[in-house]
Amino acid sequence: MTTADLTIAEHRFKRPSIFQKVCAHEIAELSAEAWKAYRRSDFGGAIRLFEQIHGFDSENPGHLLGLMYGCYRMDNYVQAGEWAAKIVTHSKASVKQIAEANDVQGDINWQARKYETAQTFYQNVFDLHASHALDREAQAKLATLALESSTARIRIRQVLIDQKSRTYRMNLLHEVINEIPEWGLAFYLAGRQLHSDQKYAASNDCLVKAAAFGLPHRSLEIENTRLFALNLYHLRQYEQAISQFHRLAEDEVLPIGVALNAADWIKRCEWEKQKGEITQLRN
Repeated sequence: MTTADLTIAEHRFKRPSIFQKVCAHEIAELSAEAWKAYRRSDFGGAIRLFEQIHGFDSENPGHLLGLMYGCYRMDNYVQAGEWAAKIVTHSKASVKQIAEANDVQGDINWQARKYETAQTFYQNVFDLHASHALDREAQAKLATLALESSTARIRIRQVLIDQKSRTYRMNLLHEVINEIPEWGLAFYLAGRQLHSDQKYAASNDCLVKAAAFGLPHRSLEIENTRLFALNLYHLRQYEQAISQFHRLAEDEVLPIGVALNAADWIKRCEWEKQKGEITQLRN
């Protein structure tokens, strides 16, 4: 039995009679166990837990989200799409939950080669503006679907929505860059992954090219600049990092959260720079 199965069995053994209601604390514990199962890739166990929770608390769309993602990762796209549709029409679903459901529906249709339907769902995601991350992913997916090259579309789809290894994703991106050497989005995606891999200098090499060739949306340009500045910070190039963060902090058009975050990083850079100068004086 998996950990999720043991949790279900234990809860059934302790289950109150039909005259007693399962308390919110028990549901929260089960939900935590379900997400733990999901994060360790025990998708079957996660689904079983989320189904049990949904039976106790059918009015909470958060449990539907777990069912949707669990089914999607199990390649049960029909069921995942059905859960996604229920989230979109759920009266208590948040904007972010609705956006995530639209995103999954877009992914399902893209894999089924229903490109126009996928584009509609991704546009819905962007129009909701539920988060900067979802906005960026929607624009990246829309830009990829607009490519003329079918091989490039397939490769970037695998990068964006398939469960591929980091090495395999980088190989796919290099193949796309070789095919379309002036497409900025491929360089941005490569730079983003290299940043995540803590390969900061190599990441900035890609991000510079992404900026030079251009990106399909302002949201991606902003993130490109932010990642470039973060890489400079990690490379201890504080003056250059401050200059890049100032571009974000002083841009009056940007969301206030992005500007404030950039201002915080400027302070960090200044502090690290001062520490370095003091250390040099002492030596």
